[in-house]
Amino acid sequence: MEKYYEDQLQGTPGGRQIEVNSRGQEVRLLGTKEPKNGKDIVLTLDQRVQSAAAGLLDNRRGSVVVMDLRNGDVLAMVSSPSFDPNVFTDKSRSAGIEAYMRSPDGVFQNRAIAGQYPPGSVFKVPVALAALERRKITPETAFDCPGFYMLGGARFGCAHVHGREDLLQAIAHSCNVYFFHAGQLASARLIGAYARAFGLTRPTGIDLPFEAAGSLVLPGAKKDGWFGGDTLNLSIGRAARWQRRSN
Repeated sequence: MEKYYEDQLQGTPGGRQIEVNSRGQEVRLLGTKEPKNGKDIVLTLDQRVQSAAAGLLDNRRGSVVVMDLRNGDVLAMVSSPSFDPNVFTDKSRSAGIEAYMRSPDGVFQNRAIAGQYPPGSVFKVPVALAALERRKITPETAFDCPGFYMLGGARFGCAHVHGREDLLQAIAHSCNVYFFHAGQLASARLIGAYARAFGLTRPTGIDLPFEAAGSLVLPGAKKDGWFGGDTLNLSIGRAARWQRRSN
């Protein structure tokens, strides 16, 4: 935050204008300029929520972001494992810098805004809207989930055997098989258009440095072409498990 708002936080320095002689000795004061404070910034972070999130991660790899759905305020943002910034200011602890640099955990990466991960099952919402608004399905449209979906010789799995479900049931149970069907009906290009409309392919614009865009492979981004299995993976926001049939 300090880096992002440095130009507003730093204020304006003051000083004195003086007349000196040839020896550099002060002769008289010509004028003074009072320093001006920078602007105050009040964060939306809730210390209790922030501490609780950090405690849950307990220095393991991961991140937690808690937001107020009413206005988008960030109540907690934790990236773990983290590092002690004092090693950069205390010469006696400078060895800690090298240890951080050698760490395989990527302690200097803010996983909350720079970690690029597939969106996962929350991506099923844009897929559902794409299929609904283009009238490929209705809320009453139902598909049978036997626990997997076959495409050619590839098996794409679901977490459970859900049986026959409509859209609301499929969202409630996060049924992969339902969205394999819905995604194919909607088409990958249409899903990609809705992903862009939701802003899932660009940074959010949060007032922090080094934010990265989301990780989402869309048609046209793959050098080796787009296949039916790619549409299925896109439909659930991640790479589904699959196995080839044995002959």
